Amino acid sequence: SDFETSPAAQLLATREARATAARDAKAAKRAAAAASSKGAAPKLVPKSVNFALQLVGMLRPVGFGNMQGFASYAMGPHSLLFGYSDDRDPNGGMEGDEMPLFRLQPKVTVDVDM
Repeated sequence: SDFETSPAAQLLATREARATAARDAKAAKRAAAAASSKGAAPKLVPKSVNFALQLVGMLRPVGFGNMQGFASYAMGPHSLLFGYSDDRDPNGGMEGDEMPLFRLQPKVTVDVDM
């Protein structure tokens, strides 16, 4: 029916979710107080370690920097980021190694919550 998608139904669902979260927070606070009275350290904030992978790619064909663009996509904590820039000048000022046409760089992120 149309009621599930109506603003009134969404408001009721939001109120219910807030009430549930408040009850859970009070229960966690009571449990932490009980554990503290027994000599244990309070644990109100859960500890966690999360790992994420980000893949970054850059395509740089020969040109003078007239066209550039970037696109990104996130899948939860993981993400992809690709860029394009035609700024690789064959007669440019880079000494030594030639700039690669395509570069792919993986990144690993570690998020520690204490």
